[in-house]
Parts: sequence; C-alpha cells; structure tokens
Amino acid sequence: MTTLFDTPPEEAQASASQQKAQPPMQEAPAPAKGTQPIALDLTFEEGLRELEGIVRRMEEGQVPLEESIQLYERGAQLKSFCQKKLEDARLRIEKVSVSAEGEVKTEAVAAESLGR
Repeated sequence: MTTLFDTPPEEAQASASQQKAQPPMQEAPAPAKGTQPIALDLTFEEGLRELEGIVRRMEEGQVPLEESIQLYERGAQLKSFCQKKLEDARLRIEKVSVSAEGEVKTEAVAAESLGR
C-alpha cells in the first residue's frame, strides 16, 4: 500500500548518498512551523504508532485542510525520525559467529558490508 509519505526510489537513493556525507545527527529534527517538536525520549515504536495514526486520519479524508497540512508536516517529521532510528539500529548490528570449538563471538559489522 502506498501512502503520502513514501519516497520515490530516485529521491531515496539521492537522500541516502547525501546522508553518508553528513555526520550523525545528535538532535531530533527541527519541527515544521505549527508542529510540536519530537521528544528526545520518543521511541521508534511510539513515533511509528503516531505516524500510522496520522496516515489513517488523512486517508479517511475527513480532516479540514489546515489540520491536514499540520498533520502532513508532523507526519514528515515523524517519518524522518523513524528512518533515523532504523538507520542507527542497522549500524549497531553485530555479526555473530561460532568457532569450530563452539565459542560464540560477536563483532561489529562494517557499514560497507551493510550496503552503505
């Protein structure tokens, strides 16, 4: 199912290459005018749940125009937040291996091997 917040592949690829050159973001994204800031303690699950609620309300088509614009801006902000959380988690993945002697080892997976 396609939503208002999906990004065309060309834009997503361009965005990914731009993100490589940028240092990791330390703060939540700045809020759009008229939207509330993302709480620094917001979890991925909470952000995703709020984003899904926004999408559901907008797809119903019963929201007044001004509120739709504010919901869209908040949704875009939450989408960026959730994407960042997923990227951060992906970069923390560790490779788990078992030696011939049965010893379990973990090592950080290089970003290059994750498709970056």
